[in-house]
Amino acid sequence: MKLKLKERLPKLHIKKKQKYNHYRYHLFVNKEAFDHLTLTGIYNVNMKDEVVDFDCNKEIIKKLDNEEVEYKKIDRVKHFFQRNSHKATISIIFLIFIMIIFFINQFLIREIIFEDDKYKNDLVYEYVESYSKKLGPYIVLNDSIANISKELRKKFYQYAYIGLNKRGSKLIIEIVYQDIQDNQKKDDQKIGEYYANADATISYINLSSGQVVIKYNDVVKKGDLIATSNLQYLDNLYSRDKMVPLVGEILGNVKEYYEIEVLKNEEVEFFNGNKQQFYTLDFSKKILFSKKNPYENYFITKYTLFKIGKFQVVKNIIYEKDTASVIRTKKEAQDYALIQIYQDYEANRTSKKEKIDSIQLINFIEYEDRYYFKFIVSACKNIVEFKPFWQKLVYLLTFLIWLLTILQNFGIIYK
Repeated sequence: MKLKLKERLPKLHIKKKQKYNHYRYHLFVNKEAFDHLTLTGIYNVNMKDEVVDFDCNKEIIKKLDNEEVEYKKIDRVKHFFQRNSHKATISIIFLIFIMIIFFINQFLIREIIFEDDKYKNDLVYEYVESYSKKLGPYIVLNDSIANISKELRKKFYQYAYIGLNKRGSKLIIEIVYQDIQDNQKKDDQKIGEYYANADATISYINLSSGQVVIKYNDVVKKGDLIATSNLQYLDNLYSRDKMVPLVGEILGNVKEYYEIEVLKNEEVEFFNGNKQQFYTLDFSKKILFSKKNPYENYFITKYTLFKIGKFQVVKNIIYEKDTASVIRTKKEAQDYALIQIYQDYEANRTSKKEKIDSIQLINFIEYEDRYYFKFIVSACKNIVEFKPFWQKLVYLLTFLIWLLTILQNFGIIYK
């Protein structure tokens, strides 16, 4: 006697309901044919209108095929892709688009920038730009980065190192000066006064401590008082009751004249692009993991990466130098003179907000062995010069001694 479906469930090891469905196939079999089968490993069995449907794996399908049982099959994987084919197409197109953008950004250039903004130089930027052309929003180079870097080092040989490096979609101009200085003046927490070190128009005031005695757009002369530690200066300039350290910077627009002579023929040192870097552990006066210098003529820079007390990790970069004879045309001599102005400006810069606005040639003379240039430079500079209060007393005492000496010489007073 044939067992009914519900009576056969335990025998067939069937679960009537299963929360999660991990089986690929869903089959429909005639109830009469199903009653003659002995199956294990089928799930979610249902019966409706003399048809039994259930979930199973491929092994069950093989068994039904072997016993020549007719069935209807739904392949969930194929059904899913058929139902979501338009979504899959959109996803694939989107993925391909993202990959194209990624590869474009890796091989094309969107902008040319300096690695350090404080070393910005219009001459260098224009020279690099001359090797490129615009292609929509992108920049395409006419030569390889290695060759352009080599030409840069030939033209701007005054730098310790100059070269190009590509990072993502950016072309980075790297510049290292021979005499690297940290001119960012630290606040000394001193009591005194700020005086203007040049004729200027005030363009920026950032004083976190102290009393400003000028305002934005004021015109000041060299030697004018612009800030003081005396918070009561505006009410009583001789008061010393409320004194605070001077902390901050005051910038002004200035015009300066540069006179530069450049030799027509000269033996110069330049950096050929060879460099090596290594790391050392410095403890007190001992240096660990130092390497032998491979170059005879060289320049070295050191960067402290990590420091605790007397222990520090230092990055060392050695640049190799070569020598060559240079014969300069007027244009090359003028470019050389401009670079000297930029280097002098950087050597004396104390604020990140300082910048050269323009350089104008106002006089030129060619001699037999050299060129003479005179430029007027418009720049925004930190114009403060700190003087402690005691310096005034020294000046006053010097003046009194001088006055007493004069009076004695004229016999107005006697020793």
